[in-house]
Amino acid sequence: MRSIRYSAIVTKLLVVSLLAARSLSISVQADTLNVAVASNFATTLELLTAEFELATGHTVNVISGSSGSHYAQIINGAPFDLFLSADTARPAALELEGLINSEQRRIYALGRLALWSRDAALVTDLRVLSELGAAQRLAIANPKLAPYGAAAAATLRYLNVYTLLQNQIVMGENISQTFQFAYSGNAALGLVAYAQVLAAPVSGSHVLIPDAAYAPIEQEMVLLRPSAASQALFNFLSSDAMVPILEQAGYYAPQLQQGNL
Repeated sequence: MRSIRYSAIVTKLLVVSLLAARSLSISVQADTLNVAVASNFATTLELLTAEFELATGHTVNVISGSSGSHYAQIINGAPFDLFLSADTARPAALELEGLINSEQRRIYALGRLALWSRDAALVTDLRVLSELGAAQRLAIANPKLAPYGAAAAATLRYLNVYTLLQNQIVMGENISQTFQFAYSGNAALGLVAYAQVLAAPVSGSHVLIPDAAYAPIEQEMVLLRPSAASQALFNFLSSDAMVPILEQAGYYAPQLQQGNL
């Protein structure tokens, strides 16, 4: 029920905002777009692109995975039209490789990190990390592949519990797999995207991580193969209409970042 309510609220917000997308693309021949997206934003993007398809007639294939894996595929010629990374490092690297120019990069969201458990009584504050039982596990994304993993590792160091917990950490290849570790109960806790917490089938328990604990998770998108259709989606995802949708989905809008202290 929780995820259904979340979807309904976001869809209502899209009804108005997609009028702009319709005006951008209504005269354009329908096209099929392949969009690579970081796992944390996949659920939100699927909601957005479903409505975008209805408004414009275009078809959008959403391919979810870690930012690092997508980057490697793009370097090797994967036919993606857009790439929504969970960081700015991969888009910057694509520009250095000469695959895009600076006008083909835009920050579309700022991610937020949360400590979550499917146990509704387990997480009351961050002290639970230092009180984790020896047999219990903490799930984080691989810091080398996933920006949310890098943020999780930074958080553990900020809280001075990294050394204490290093033998209890299980790593997911991406933030989606990390959340599944916590959701399945294979890990008692997970440092996951706040967006995943809001969209979870069960409420569980959670606490937001202070912004000061990790570097801002600036999520940047890249227009890899410019066309009328891909440009319309690129513009839509960076429009002011996204602000309430991003906030409802668990992100900061780039133009409205505020502290969670």
